[in-house]
Amino acid sequence: MVKRRIGIVGAGPAGLTCAISAVTLGLDVTVFERANNFEHVGGGIAVQSNGLRVLQKLELLPALRSLIYPCSTLVLELSGKREIVNDYRTLDIPHNSFSVLLRYDLQESLLTAACQKKISILFGHRCVGAKLRKKKAVLLFADESDQEFDVVIAADGIHSSVRESLKWQGEPKAVGEAYLRGVADIRTGGSAAREIWGIDGRRFGMCPLPADKTYFYCSVPKGEWIDVLAKGLQSWVTSWRPYGANVMAVLERVPDWHRVNYDELHEICLKRWSSPPVFLVGDAAHGMTPDYGQGANCAMVDALVLITLLARAFHDRSDLEEAGREYESVRRPFVNRIQNASARVGTIAQWRSPAARLLRDTLLLLTSRIGALRRRELRLIAGYNPKEESFLR
Repeated sequence: MVKRRIGIVGAGPAGLTCAISAVTLGLDVTVFERANNFEHVGGGIAVQSNGLRVLQKLELLPALRSLIYPCSTLVLELSGKREIVNDYRTLDIPHNSFSVLLRYDLQESLLTAACQKKISILFGHRCVGAKLRKKKAVLLFADESDQEFDVVIAADGIHSSVRESLKWQGEPKAVGEAYLRGVADIRTGGSAAREIWGIDGRRFGMCPLPADKTYFYCSVPKGEWIDVLAKGLQSWVTSWRPYGANVMAVLERVPDWHRVNYDELHEICLKRWSSPPVFLVGDAAHGMTPDYGQGANCAMVDALVLITLLARAFHDRSDLEEAGREYESVRRPFVNRIQNASARVGTIAQWRSPAARLLRDTLLLLTSRIGALRRRELRLIAGYNPKEESFLR
């Protein structure tokens, strides 16, 4: 049987998970990445239960153990100093915890595994779009070195050039928020991750990392970070003093503010993720706010599920349309739930009115005391979807 050629656009977690899974199943893949290399920038990532299961299936988890900090609890501190403790150990699911590691370490682990499998990864290849030719897809590149594939997988982010060139219905929408993500050279007290919702509508989160470091993320005025960095950094840092001594200790131990990631949030919700021979995964299909920490995790699960279904279709010589329908049936309803819940959290966390905050905090505290509701929400945050069990075992 002639091998079908798969072209993957984007060498992030979604694209590399696609590639590693595909080669493991005997498929022929080429990955195209617009960047010349992956810079070692500041920022961490929470790998939830579903992401940990993907890494375990790819046999990458043992090598990552020394680089990750496992957390079993997430503490949410509300504006009145009241706390909600989310304990993952109450969940009867595989990997009932989450792990925090540097985004760069996750990327390097996936890249190393791909190189060991001799996967063709072409850096410095800027894909500007795609077009269909009979039953195949042609990837178009800035240097005009166009290539034809039996299947194209777009893992090229929320502003996907593949999706946009094929005029897929749906556009990224600005959320109106901006965040910083960075690493401080300090070990904060305790082993739990913590997020603080302030009375001024800002948020600050911190998670322990190995080697006595802390990953942090926080609100920042949209579009103003360059000016803050150039003219008012100390004043901005001081403005976090009401958030407590631990927050100030973290901010004062950031080694290089120019290596902290600044992101303006966008989201996109599409009615379809596939139009064979083209398929979308990760942010290209469902860019979401980071409030549930599920972006990269969902992307890796997308990749694993899609490649499994494509390999099955190639083996059985069945219709790729059916593979696309099953992919969306398994993934899209669940991811839509995560997107919607994540966006709601991002909205209510910014409430500043005392009356609105009191109502919000009271409802959250009451809900946290109802075990069934708390476990249901935690299962969603952890990314547990019964429909995916056959793919993740």
